[in-house]
Amino acid sequence: MSLRRENSRSMGLRFLAVIFVLLALSPVCAIQITEVMYDYPSTDDKHEWIEIFNNETEAINLTGWKFFEANTNHNLVLVNGSFVLQPNESAVIVQDPNQFKADNLDYNLT
Repeated sequence: MSLRRENSRSMGLRFLAVIFVLLALSPVCAIQITEVMYDYPSTDDKHEWIEIFNNETEAINLTGWKFFEANTNHNLVLVNGSFVLQPNESAVIVQDPNQFKADNLDYNLT
């Protein structure tokens, strides 16, 4: 009788392990990087930026998030808009906000 309990308990633990592995391998990501400017045509100084997208059905608060690059944790500084990224909404993280505006005159910074 105790042998059967161990077998069902062992099977249950294996099932949970498989579920955790499948969840970890799930391709769904809440925040997706959708565009990157890393090598501006004329110069590389102050032109880098990335665009992120909220792929969730709920808002995501980016307060306290950091951007890790070249062994440095960069705090995110809000220039315009909100740290709360609504579902299906994008945001741009830029190296230099003034340079980004000059490079992208038609971009609406809201």
